[in-house]
Amino acid sequence: MSTMLAAQARFAAMVDKVLVSAGSAVIPAVLTASPAFPDDEGDGGARWSVRVVLLSIGGAASASASANDPLRLPGDRPALIAPGQAPPPRANDHLEVAGERYRLITAEDRSVGLGLVFRADLRPEGPEESP
Repeated sequence: MSTMLAAQARFAAMVDKVLVSAGSAVIPAVLTASPAFPDDEGDGGARWSVRVVLLSIGGAASASASANDPLRLPGDRPALIAPGQAPPPRANDHLEVAGERYRLITAEDRSVGLGLVFRADLRPEGPEESP
């Protein structure tokens, strides 16, 4: 068990090093759990600080990818989310990044099951969509 904890600590240190290297590309954000899907502690609607890297949108490649994926729309934004002490992000949770609100369409663990980095698709929300 201690070997697993040591591996997790090393991976977490590596993620932090990458995020520090990214500098201003890492944006502090607020993750709000969807009240429709409360977790075991009943935290539906709770808010946590997370770190986000908004990924570039690949033009024609992105448009063709969204055309082949029924979940994604052309305006969706790919991102990496480092939850830190927050619970794992889930589809339908909300994210506030640099004054913009997004709804998570997808959120997949990209840290070998350790819950340290998630690849997500974010959909911009209009004022009428805010909870």
